[in-house]
Amino acid sequence: MLEIGQTISHYRIVEKIGQGGMGEVYLADDTTLDRKVALKFLPEAFTSDTERMARFEREAKLLASLNHPNIAGIYGLEQADGNRFLVLEYVEGETLQVRLSKGALPLEEALAICRQIAEGLEAAHEKGVIHRDLKPANVMIAAEEKVKILDFGLAKALSDESQSIDSSQSPTLTEAMTQPGLILGTAAYMSPEQAKGKSVDKRADIWAFGCILYECLTGKRAFEGETVTETLAAVIKEGPNLEGVPLKVGLLLGKCLAKDRKNRLRDIGDAMIWIDSYPVPVPESARVNKPWLAWCAAAVFLIVSVIIFFIHYHNKPIGSVEPVTIETSLPDDLTIIPYQPSFSLSPDGKNLAFITDCSDSNKCIQIYSLEPRLLKNTAAPDFCTLFWSPDSRFLAYCAGDIAKMVIKKVDILSGETTDIYSNHPSIPLGGAWNEDNTILIGTIDSGIMRFSNMGGTVSPLTYLNEDRQEIGHAFPAFLSDGKHFLYFTDSSIEENTGLYVGNLDSKPEEHDSRQIMQTRSLPFYVPPRDSGYGQLLYIDEQTLMAQAFNEKKLKTIGEPLPVAPQVKRYPNTKYLSGYFSSSTNGILVYLDTPHGSTLGSYELVWKDRKGNPIRLAAPAKAYEDFRLSRDEKKLVYGSREDIWVIDLDGETKSPLSDSPPGSRLTNHRTVVGNPLWSHDGLHILYSFYNSGHYTMFERTSTGNSPERPFIESKDSYICGTDCSDDGRFVLYQILRDKTGWDIGIAQRSNGEHSYYLEEEYGEQSGVFSPYGDYIAYVSYETGINEIYVQSFPKSNFKERISDGGGSEPRWNKNGHELFYMTPERSLMSITIEFKPDFKKGEAVPLMSIPKLQFSNYNSYEVSKDGLRFLTAKPIDDKKPYPIDVVVNWPGKLKK
Repeated sequence: MLEIGQTISHYRIVEKIGQGGMGEVYLADDTTLDRKVALKFLPEAFTSDTERMARFEREAKLLASLNHPNIAGIYGLEQADGNRFLVLEYVEGETLQVRLSKGALPLEEALAICRQIAEGLEAAHEKGVIHRDLKPANVMIAAEEKVKILDFGLAKALSDESQSIDSSQSPTLTEAMTQPGLILGTAAYMSPEQAKGKSVDKRADIWAFGCILYECLTGKRAFEGETVTETLAAVIKEGPNLEGVPLKVGLLLGKCLAKDRKNRLRDIGDAMIWIDSYPVPVPESARVNKPWLAWCAAAVFLIVSVIIFFIHYHNKPIGSVEPVTIETSLPDDLTIIPYQPSFSLSPDGKNLAFITDCSDSNKCIQIYSLEPRLLKNTAAPDFCTLFWSPDSRFLAYCAGDIAKMVIKKVDILSGETTDIYSNHPSIPLGGAWNEDNTILIGTIDSGIMRFSNMGGTVSPLTYLNEDRQEIGHAFPAFLSDGKHFLYFTDSSIEENTGLYVGNLDSKPEEHDSRQIMQTRSLPFYVPPRDSGYGQLLYIDEQTLMAQAFNEKKLKTIGEPLPVAPQVKRYPNTKYLSGYFSSSTNGILVYLDTPHGSTLGSYELVWKDRKGNPIRLAAPAKAYEDFRLSRDEKKLVYGSREDIWVIDLDGETKSPLSDSPPGSRLTNHRTVVGNPLWSHDGLHILYSFYNSGHYTMFERTSTGNSPERPFIESKDSYICGTDCSDDGRFVLYQILRDKTGWDIGIAQRSNGEHSYYLEEEYGEQSGVFSPYGDYIAYVSYETGINEIYVQSFPKSNFKERISDGGGSEPRWNKNGHELFYMTPERSLMSITIEFKPDFKKGEAVPLMSIPKLQFSNYNSYEVSKDGLRFLTAKPIDDKKPYPIDVVVNWPGKLKK
């Protein structure tokens, strides 16, 4: 124990302010910088453990990078007089625990405090840091009600050796949260998965946040028992008593305190959005400026103008109102994400939803209305279907993993999100919702699926006709009777591709195969407002066309007529469609591209190790998962439709054209992904959905031979990630029901395969070292994706390489340097030595590389000498695109 007035290093001890399993804490004067600090002295039993201390030092570096007004900072980790101690920011004030000891807080005060807690959690989660021990005792309330979260992330590296009768004061029950089977956290605030000893992610913090919010509102703990064991039992089995909690607050608590973390809020930012929408004034100190609010102003003005016009004219006959076009532009800093179909106007014309960026690594759904709402961290997949309920109250959208989609809905008044269908077996393509709450979902590789917004079973509504070589049924749209619906059929036979009609009362095998219209354009149906005909809107080149449709006779009438020229098309997609949407009351919104555009496109550029451009390698297109051949003369890539090969020899210009550059390797007219070169460059492996299964195929790189199946997956998605230099093995990753992503090894000669890693940590992106004796890969073992290296073929050696997150590992051909991407999209270099002992250097940032819109695995390549990098350069990423709103657009058809 230290003496008051004692000096250690350049810190003079003032008083002891805390003690527990994490060590003693003293208030001290920093005599060098003339400030007060908190010194947390680590227990001797901890510091004497070399392995644990080394792990703690690595974690401390990451924790010290947290810089946020709602997080108490870590200034350093020091050693003096035989002691190891953390130097922490000293926060004057009282803990939330002390304040709650006086009873429940007023609603306004509770929301203001919890809003700031959520701000701090969001900042940490974005850096991949989880608190793991969030509780009122770790929340300090300073002057002017400023909230500071203490001990961020320390619970992961330190263990509590003390025992406490009060379960709310048991900061650490056991150690090593990264190891399944061990419990870490505070009993009264730990999540069910922590209580069961399972690995955790940021949703454990969201649970603890819900416990704190509950306690702020009620003055009681959400889960409590006389012993730690009883408290843990309550956490696992019981629910909080919400009697007396305001209804809307109770809904938020329900989402935070869901026992199954899959049903919990995905991101703490969702709680902040909810708090901001609550009709209680939250003090300005509890808010921060959101950059997206500035560019929402233009959209607000736009929508207000439309609504005013609509209110004034909505009772007049549609033919009596002259069409009026309102034109504006989205601000320069708005990046529109080219997902399909992701541009959707509500039926009443008052809310426009589409996909945008919300951070460096996440995509969000933005709703424009009188009060803009941003749905954060929705993890939009390649195709993010957006569609509205008939009353415009709910927006339905898809989320989750590409192989197991979840259909959700958001109440645009309260901001509450709800799962309405989990584990959709395929990529959702379009949706429809009728007055009876029947929902239809199209699919990329099967028929139309039917289910109810109210719950119940999911059943197929249409079947694919093999004789007609149908690939998928998609983009359903109800007719006025809510029973018949239109849908798009994709077929390998061109004349069978087009628009068809279905009936809710028909059995899947009994649907009419009579074609309504042959087209590769995706129609958007607008039912008749009064009497007359409905209208099919579709893209022809870049012109938006309208085709009259007779609902009684179920056929088109007359010739199509132009509605708007130069409508922006979705880039490099299999189907012809674009950024347009119509309400049921005659309001049309679309992106105007009078001068052409390259939205969602990239140039491929060679850069040196400092990020300086060397030369252009390939022209602007929406590349996906591009891979460089071993001789660096060719490139293979996907483009939303099939696989293409580019010859990189010679001078490359950057023309803009409607067709992808290079030669087409496959001709499936469907999404074909993750191309991979063989070691000798003579073959290419790739994956696509074939005959009910995802399959890896192989074909010569010249395309002059038939493709052959290499590995067929009976689980779910499968794709190759690397070929060994000696040509013997292929690394692949496969998505499995029980363990998630696993890594497998296949014999190049015959396709025989076995699993190399099949743990529960989502192992992905495996790549062989140049000599084939190690494999670098990505794993979620610590709660965030990190880079690991493991020996091959025997896995008797394993080391974590990255700290703070990593993806997309690549080897230098010398075998002593590894490259990877951070969550912030910084390309890192780290030197590695394996013999005589393993040793790694400091990770060094080289350059920033953008993420491709449709790729999670391959966004850069490395030259053989390790001196050049092939990277993607966005084209006109910040270009403001005019957005046009046409009120009473059907009036144009009467001219």
